[in-house]
Amino acid sequence: MLAAATGLGLYYLVVLFLFYRKNIKNFFKSGTSRINLQADRPHPTQVSIMGPASPEAGSLLSDAAAIQVAPQLSSRPEGETADTVIGDILQELQPLLEVAAEAHAEKEEFLSLLRLVTDKYGVFTSPSQKDTVHRFLLDQSKDRLAFNLDLTDLQPLWPQVSSQH
Repeated sequence: MLAAATGLGLYYLVVLFLFYRKNIKNFFKSGTSRINLQADRPHPTQVSIMGPASPEAGSLLSDAAAIQVAPQLSSRPEGETADTVIGDILQELQPLLEVAAEAHAEKEEFLSLLRLVTDKYGVFTSPSQKDTVHRFLLDQSKDRLAFNLDLTDLQPLWPQVSSQH
C-alpha cells in the first residue's frame, strides 16, 4: 500500500515537472510567487452605504439618565382636567372591550391589556377616577365579555405610586 502511494506521488511529480517546467524555473529564478499574475489595478471607488465616519471623537458611553425614550411622568399638560383624563381612559377602554368581545378573549388576556392602559394613566388618576373606571368596566363587561369581572380583578391593575420622590 505504501509502495503504491509513493509510486503515484512520483508519477504526479514527473507529470507536473514535464508540463510546468518553465514556470517552475521562473519561480525559482525570480524568488517571488507572482508568476503570470496581472499587475494590480486600482479598484474603483465605492460609495459607502452608511456614509463617511464622523471625524469627531465623542464619548462611546452615555449616561443612562440622559437618554429620554418617553416623556417624564410629570409632563402631563397643564390644562388637563380630571374629566379629560377619565375621557382619555374610557376612550381607550372602549375598543379594548370590543376587541375582547369579538375575539372571545380570556380573562387573563383582557386583564393584561387593561394593565397597559392603567400603567399609562395610573399616576394621573385619583381614587375617585379609578372608581369611575372600575364602574364603567364592570357595567360594560356584564353584557359584552364571556367572563365575569369583579372589583378584586381590577384593583391590582393600577400601578402603586411610590412616595420616595
